[in-house]
Amino acid sequence: MKKKHRYPIATGVTAMKCAFQYRACLGLFLLVLSRLAFAQAPSPLEAGGSNYVFWDIGAYATTPTEAVWYSADGVKPVIGTYHVNPGAIQSQLAQMYAAGQRKLALMLWYAPLGASYAPNYVYGHVVDSSLAQLQPIHQQNLRSLLADIASAGFTQIYFRFAPQGSAMPDSWAAWNEATYQQSWNFIASTISLVSSALAYSNVRIVYDLSVELGGSTARQPQAFEKRLWSDYCTVFDPSKTFGFSVAYQPNRLSQMISDLRATGKIPSMFAIDIYEGTPNVPDLNTVFEDIYLEIGPTSAPIIVEESWESDSNMLAAVTTARTAIQIPFPPATGWLNVVTMMQWPNTPARYFSANPHPGVVAPGYVVDISSELTSGMRAPDVASADYGCQDLNCIWINGVDFDTTSSVSLYDLNRNLLGTYSGGSLTHSANGLQEIITFAIQPSQWNVGNMMDQSGGLYVQVSQREGSSAQVFLPTAKPAISNLGLGCSNNQCIWVNGNNFGADCGAKLYPGNWSSTNPIAVILPGNYGLFCSNTHVTFQIPPAIVQAYRSVNVLVYNTVTSLWSQPVYLAIP
Repeated sequence: MKKKHRYPIATGVTAMKCAFQYRACLGLFLLVLSRLAFAQAPSPLEAGGSNYVFWDIGAYATTPTEAVWYSADGVKPVIGTYHVNPGAIQSQLAQMYAAGQRKLALMLWYAPLGASYAPNYVYGHVVDSSLAQLQPIHQQNLRSLLADIASAGFTQIYFRFAPQGSAMPDSWAAWNEATYQQSWNFIASTISLVSSALAYSNVRIVYDLSVELGGSTARQPQAFEKRLWSDYCTVFDPSKTFGFSVAYQPNRLSQMISDLRATGKIPSMFAIDIYEGTPNVPDLNTVFEDIYLEIGPTSAPIIVEESWESDSNMLAAVTTARTAIQIPFPPATGWLNVVTMMQWPNTPARYFSANPHPGVVAPGYVVDISSELTSGMRAPDVASADYGCQDLNCIWINGVDFDTTSSVSLYDLNRNLLGTYSGGSLTHSANGLQEIITFAIQPSQWNVGNMMDQSGGLYVQVSQREGSSAQVFLPTAKPAISNLGLGCSNNQCIWVNGNNFGADCGAKLYPGNWSSTNPIAVILPGNYGLFCSNTHVTFQIPPAIVQAYRSVNVLVYNTVTSLWSQPVYLAIP
C-alpha cells in the first residue's frame, strides 16, 4: 500500500538512446499532427506551493521502517488525521502562506480498508474507501481543512486521488467492475463534497483523477483511465481537471493524450511529476524538449505537479522551457506554457537513502518552504503607482516580488506599447514590506496624443523572468489648484497652492466673467517672476491686466505633461 513510483530501472546509456530516438523519429510527426491550440507567448508564471501530504511523520523521522510507518506513532496524513491536531495544520498553513506559497496539492491515498480500521479508518498514508465515499470522520476533516486553506489565503488547490492496494488498476489481472464502481463513487462523492465546501470561497480547484496513472500501460490502467475520464466528463466540469498526472518518462504524456482522445475529449491542461537525477530524468532541459515533442506547439497550461523541494534547478529549467525549447529535428525553437511548480517534501539525499518510502517522507518539510521554488518564482505584484520627481517626469511603483530582472513597460490608453525601461534606467529601493521601482519617463512617451487629453493616462506593467504584473492604470497627473490669492506688497502678484504643477510650469489668465474665451495673459517660464514647484506657483500680474480687469480666472499647466488645471476665479481689488 505504498505510493507506487513509476521509475523503471534503466542504464544511462539506454535511457538516453531511447530518448534520442524518440525525439528524432516522432518530433516532426507530432509537430505536424498536433491539434492543440497555439498562442504567441506563455502565461505569466504563477506562485506555486507544496504537496501537503503529512502534518507529522511521528517516529518515522528517526526510525524509518515499514512497521513504524503503519504504526500509531507513524505518519499522519493531512486529510485522514486532521481531527487529531487541527492547530498544527493551521499553523503550518500559515507558515506556508507567509513563505510565499499560494497553491497546495492535497493527496488522498485510498483503498477499501474496512471496519477493522475504526475509529480513524487510516492505515499509514491510506484512508478507507470501502463505503464508496469518505468515512464521516474524514468528510468532516476535509470540510474543516478546506475552510482553513481558504481562510489562510491560498488561491488554488490541486486535489489528487491516489488509489492504493486493491484499488490500483495496475494490480488487476483483469478488469474489476465492482472495484472500479467503488473507486468512481468514492471520487465522485468527494468531488461533490469539495465543490460544496468551496462554493463560497475564492479558491480554485483542479483535480488529479489518479496520481501518476497517466500513460501507464501495465495491466488495467489504460482501461481505468478511459472509463474514469469518460464518467468524470459526463458528470463534472472537464475544465477543472488535467485528467491524470504523469510520472515523466518518454512517451507517457503522449500515451495518455492518445488514450483519452479515444473517448472524444482531451484535457485542457497537463500535469507532470519530474525529479531530476532519477533514471528517466538525466537532464531537465532534455525532459522539456521531449514533452514539447510529445504535445507539439500548444498554449495548454502545464503544471510541474511534483519536483524536489527547494528545487532551483527546476526553476531554471522551467524558465528556459518557457522561452527557448530547442527542437533537434527539424531544427527550431519553441516554448512550453509551464504555469506553475509544486514541490514534494523530499530531497535527492533522502530519496536515494535506505528508506522503504523514499518518495513520500521529508521530516520538517514545512521549514523548507521559503525556497527558490516558491519565493523565486513569484510574479511581481504592483500595489500602487504615481508620478514623482520635481517636474513629475518620473514614475514610482510600489509592490512586492520585484527583482533585478524587472522591466517596466508603459502603454497608452489603447494598450499600445510606448516604451520599456530596464537595467540601469530603473532604481530599486525598499520601504518596509513594500518594494519600490522609480524611473524617469522619456520625453517621447509624454508626447503622444492621449497625453493632451485631460483624462489621459498610462498603463504600467512590471515584468521579469517569473512573469508579469497586471497592467495598472495611472491617470496622468493633472495639475489641481487647492487655493490661491493675491500677494506682494501691492497685491499685484498671484500665489497658487495645489498639486502636480511641476518645476517648469506656466499659467494663463482669462476674464473673470469669461467675456473672452481667449487668454488675456500667458505667463511663461522666465517672465513675470514666475516661480514653480510641484505644490506652489507665484507670478506677477501683468500691469495691463490690473488696469483693465477686476477679476480673472487662473489656470496652471504642467509643461511636461501638457495638462491644465481647472480654472479658479480670483477677484482683483
